[in-house]
Amino acid sequence: MKVNPGGIVAPSDALGRDALIKRLWKRLEKQGLILSAERRMGKTTILKKMAAEPKPGFRLIYHDLERCADTADFASRVTSDVDTCLTRGQSTKEALRNFWREIGGTEVGGVLRLPQSQSARWGDVLERGFALLSESLKSKPDEFTVLAWDEFPLMLKKIASREGATHAMDVLDRLRALRNSHPQIRLIFTGSIGLHHVISNLREQDYPNSPKNDMYTVEIPPLARKDAVELAKRLIQGEQLGDDPNDACAQAIADSVDCFAFYIHHLVDAMVDQDLAPTPETAHELVDVAIIDPVDRWELRNYRERLDSYYGALAGVASLTLDLIAEQQPVALEELLTKLRLRGTNRLNAAGRAMLEEGEDGLRKLLWRLLQDHYLLREADGGYRFRFEVIRRWWLLK
Repeated sequence: MKVNPGGIVAPSDALGRDALIKRLWKRLEKQGLILSAERRMGKTTILKKMAAEPKPGFRLIYHDLERCADTADFASRVTSDVDTCLTRGQSTKEALRNFWREIGGTEVGGVLRLPQSQSARWGDVLERGFALLSESLKSKPDEFTVLAWDEFPLMLKKIASREGATHAMDVLDRLRALRNSHPQIRLIFTGSIGLHHVISNLREQDYPNSPKNDMYTVEIPPLARKDAVELAKRLIQGEQLGDDPNDACAQAIADSVDCFAFYIHHLVDAMVDQDLAPTPETAHELVDVAIIDPVDRWELRNYRERLDSYYGALAGVASLTLDLIAEQQPVALEELLTKLRLRGTNRLNAAGRAMLEEGEDGLRKLLWRLLQDHYLLREADGGYRFRFEVIRRWWLLK
């Protein structure tokens, strides 16, 4: 296997995910999914492997919505995917094409486009597409079509910004209704930002509904250690870096980056680039270099930069909280609150100080958000620590 840091991983090269994918297919028999994970954890690779190697009775259509910024574009993209699912000659495909012509829709390069004059009908378009796809499945009651939408939360955020929060709310509510009405269609939501952030922002604008409580959230973890070691081993062999007695270097690579496949690829790539022998010492030295690299090939700055977007006025107190936990972990809630009050007097804005005045309740809410965003984990005794040691090391040096 060759290194490919940050690139598209072929389904056949997606090591260590078979058991997880089996769980996902099993769950999809019952309900839709929300895939939650840290960035660069391999969510897209997993979905593309599922699309390429579907379980019998399932068809998964993957769509990246990163560039989708309004409801009309979203409805057009979904309709294009539905059109792909329908077989030429089927009455449902003809019905979809007739409907598209009636509303003045166009097709460019095989992609359907809703005209600007009909953009307000995006909801009708979405509902018609789901209805026709559902009708096409009625003769096959044991089969499912899965629409897997990458960067769905980012698209919602753009819709709220461009068209208003009510449009984003409408998307969520319509999709909830469509899931209930069409049980042979399953949805998967995932993306680089958590859906909970988007919904939380909508709640601040009086959004009362629970648009995802019929879906099952699955956290995508790093590779299991044995799989991470196997990946490093195959990359070392594939790049012909030399002997690695007892897989010592492969083990050091896996352990030093918390079994992140993305970082494993980067470490072996650095060995190739610098013509270094595969030894544990080399692996550790390259990690030391990577976490202070101003080019930031590992994209570690994102952990700090996204705080402003995720936490708004509380970004400062969130950053200080992470500073304190990085310095000494695990730390109990009461001890952490005391440290924040001592260190935060002159560092925090009004929102941060107000949160500390709420005492343990205010801090507990912040820590819950940091847990959801994969910064922290909570130990059995209640102490908080960084979820990933490599991120903690970088945070201490930032």
